[in-house]
Amino acid sequence: MWKRMLGAVAKRTEALQYRTYIDSLLKNLGLNIVLSSSSSSCEREREKERVSYFREHHQVIGHESAIKNRIHEVFEESMKKHQDLIADSRARAHLQVACLVEGSYKALLPWFRNDQDKVIELIRKPLGESAAGLLGVSQKIALFLSFNKFSFMSRSLKYMDADFGKSFSVEHHIMPSSHRASVKRCIYNSVFKADGVPELTPIFCALDRMWFDQVHPKKHGVTFSRSSTLAQGATSCDFVVSKADVRDDAEASITN
Repeated sequence: MWKRMLGAVAKRTEALQYRTYIDSLLKNLGLNIVLSSSSSSCEREREKERVSYFREHHQVIGHESAIKNRIHEVFEESMKKHQDLIADSRARAHLQVACLVEGSYKALLPWFRNDQDKVIELIRKPLGESAAGLLGVSQKIALFLSFNKFSFMSRSLKYMDADFGKSFSVEHHIMPSSHRASVKRCIYNSVFKADGVPELTPIFCALDRMWFDQVHPKKHGVTFSRSSTLAQGATSCDFVVSKADVRDDAEASITN
């Protein structure tokens, strides 16, 4: 199940082409919204609500071309600058996403008076919405069907590692009652730190948690925690899966 899920997520990431992402981002800003006369009244009402909601972004209306051109400029510059990080197909996919996010961030900041939190929230949505739904449903089904929940979640850490590709460096520490995956190198952290925008890395820290959001200790007898992240200045991102009824002192001190 996790292998099929991994394949679906990888396919989605690789399909996150430049134009698709930009269109999604602009729609999130209230741009590129077209009300078709053939749309149902319900669909038209939802779209009108979106237009009304995004009127607060009035400053970008009419500047679509300028925003797209700036995103493209930063995207191309960043891809060229970090091309040495492309070690395999997954690295290329992750680098493409990183450069798109960086381009969007730098393009939108001036339009929102350099409000970093606001812009990060705007660019986060196109990245996580569909992936969250896909992973959420897949997790529920896979957890329900698995006999040994801990073994299943331990394997999921390895599959997540496979999705990372060679652009990440991960060390696995596997014990009878716990599995710790320590990410020592992350392409997102490397790119964003090098380009002076480390505040973007937590966007992807949040996306990583989607792999484990459906895990509930009382229901599944398994816990998931992440004690540290590279984005916080730690030496690694530590993902820990452990049996809920058998936890050593070190594991018990870990908080999300």
